[in-house]
Amino acid sequence: MAFDLDYCFVVLKVNTVDAELWLRYDMPMEKLSTQQKFLLSHPLVIQAREYAKAAHESIDQRRNHTNLPYMTHPIAVARIVAGTSMAQGVHGPEAVAAAMLHDVIEDVVRHKDRPEADRERMMLEIKSRFPFLVVKHVLEVTNVATHADRNRATRCQINKQHIIETSPLGATIKYADINHNVHDILEHDPQFALTYLPEKADVVFSAAQGDHDLRMQTVALLIKSMESLIPTAGSKFVGRLKQSVRNLQSIRS
Repeated sequence: MAFDLDYCFVVLKVNTVDAELWLRYDMPMEKLSTQQKFLLSHPLVIQAREYAKAAHESIDQRRNHTNLPYMTHPIAVARIVAGTSMAQGVHGPEAVAAAMLHDVIEDVVRHKDRPEADRERMMLEIKSRFPFLVVKHVLEVTNVATHADRNRATRCQINKQHIIETSPLGATIKYADINHNVHDILEHDPQFALTYLPEKADVVFSAAQGDHDLRMQTVALLIKSMESLIPTAGSKFVGRLKQSVRNLQSIRS
């Protein structure tokens, strides 16, 4: 079949620095596997990409730290998921489509300024436009805790339990999401990384049902990233960083 390679980049107006940031963390088009090209050019995935792009643009959402259009992140997550063995199955297109849409409910539908009636309308629209499995996987990786759930630590535990209970494909999308986010946060906000990386290490440690190879890649990335923080972390963070590294080292194959 003829592959539609324009999926690799949203049509963006970015300057040279933006483009370099985008390429630094994401595989160039010519290095995509045949499987990735096939899945990312699937009509369902293209539909999801366009819907997600419009949704994130509707609130002018940008990536923290780099100010890139937010859609660079879902595309990167979808590309990672499309390269996994888990996506080789019959429901691979649904998983990759869900990766494209994975932040739409959390960030756009549930936006703090959106009226409840509008949230309900958007949810009905998503459910009517996409197959059941796509919506299921998006909901699986959407945080369920709210700010009413006490403090950050409590919310993290609630959201971690939600991921533990997801399907293997849902967990695979979560690994890809963590994998892509680690780079930006470690480089641009190392202070927040002291909190964020152990939280995500706990998720990857606890949710073992996703794609094995991607999980191990994410484990390796988290270990390396946390080890780089330990020398200057300070007493408040160093203990948890070291424990998180030990936990992940215990599951490395």
